[in-house]
Amino acid sequence: MSLHQLKEEIVKHAEEEARKITEEAHKKETEILSVKKEALRKKEDEKAEIIEKELNALERREIAAMTVETRKYLYEKKTEIMENIFKKAEEELHKLSKKEKTAIINALLRKASKEIEISTIYCNSSDKGFVRTSTEIIADENITAGIIVENKDKTIRIDYSLENTMQQLREQKLQEIAYTLFE
Repeated sequence: MSLHQLKEEIVKHAEEEARKITEEAHKKETEILSVKKEALRKKEDEKAEIIEKELNALERREIAAMTVETRKYLYEKKTEIMENIFKKAEEELHKLSKKEKTAIINALLRKASKEIEISTIYCNSSDKGFVRTSTEIIADENITAGIIVENKDKTIRIDYSLENTMQQLREQKLQEIAYTLFE
């Protein structure tokens, strides 16, 4: 074998080795890229999952906040309606005729006299004329309608004023009225 042939053989062999190394390097590069792409895809999937969970949590919080606001609004409107009903009832009571007012006040006096011996009656000055009794009657402008009675010692007081009666009705019947109106 001549030197030229030997040289060609060595170059051919070197080129073959270089080609094999290059192919193997490309193979390794492809494998590494594939692994990196898979790892990147997994990271993106994990991030997307985290973002989706956060979005879902945010959506649930927003829905909960809207639900609270809606319930608050409904509660306020229901309360407003209930207050309007009580106001309307008070207005209707103020519109009663003299005969009806006299009957109501005298019924309240009979009821109170069963509980205590009445010494003093407090009522609005405009209602004073409806009270038929020889007991002391004192005008009290803080009472819009109805009566408040006291015993002689002023140790027992029974409040049948419109304000007190309406407050008691609110406390005792509010749930029942709300159930009737809104259920």
